[in-house]
Amino acid sequence: MVTNRIRPHLEEYHLFDKYQSAYRAAHSTETALLCVHHDITSALDKGSTVALVMLDQSAAFDVIDHDILLQRLEVAFGISGRALKWFGSYLQDRCQCVCVGKDVSKTLPVVCGLPQGSVLGPLLYTMYTKSIGEICHRHDVLYHCYADDIQLYCVAEGSEELAVKLSSINECID
Repeated sequence: MVTNRIRPHLEEYHLFDKYQSAYRAAHSTETALLCVHHDITSALDKGSTVALVMLDQSAAFDVIDHDILLQRLEVAFGISGRALKWFGSYLQDRCQCVCVGKDVSKTLPVVCGLPQGSVLGPLLYTMYTKSIGEICHRHDVLYHCYADDIQLYCVAEGSEELAVKLSSINECID
């Protein structure tokens, strides 16, 4: 129900990152690959050099900081009041334990991460990571994301420009 309310808000106000090809209708691995492939082959056809860095965030859903996510929901996506409080209650004050046979571990609080297997999790993940695109734009780095996979790339004409662009990619990653 929450996903069905928030997704139209994101689409109506164009709040999805245009280069995030996951968890959205008509945005798949195919669209991500076609976009990056097109950019790279077009540049190579013109005689340019292309540098591509492929990043895969391991356990990406498990490291989402709840406080940062809630701040982004409010500031970047306009979610406030009771709706923001609901998201806070959804994310915070969760506990977990591990059961192996008859043995059960100590119950510990979950201080980060999104609930596993939730319908809302992928949507919240894309909202949390939208700032990746903003960072790439600041560094003049081309990018495309699919879920937790990120392709950063640059196009250069000559070794001097390539050195500058590679420096930008490194700063972007930092």
